[in-house]
Amino acid sequence: MPDITLLPKLAVFFGVRIDDLFSVNTDDELDRIDFMLENEKLKDENFIYAKRILDSILRENRNDVGALKRYARLYLLRSSRDNLTAGRMLEKAMELSPLDEEIYFLPV
Repeated sequence: MPDITLLPKLAVFFGVRIDDLFSVNTDDELDRIDFMLENEKLKDENFIYAKRILDSILRENRNDVGALKRYARLYLLRSSRDNLTAGRMLEKAMELSPLDEEIYFLPV
């Protein structure tokens, strides 16, 4: 068993991604994306991972409906999260400066 810190070097040596060392196939990657989407575990690194996988699939077949639907869900989930964050920031700004009229007229 190699030391886990050697995985990046092994991947470079063999000219593959680290995932390829573990024989992760497209179906497994799509299952992982589905799990993230269903459980709303959309950290930035998960978003980047899902986008990379879906971009790869769509490069091979730009008409892959499953990938396109996942892509749409990915961005919808991210925009919902971003809107929630923006709302929290506005609430904080209102608490700190309740008389600042500009806060109340920001485009949402």
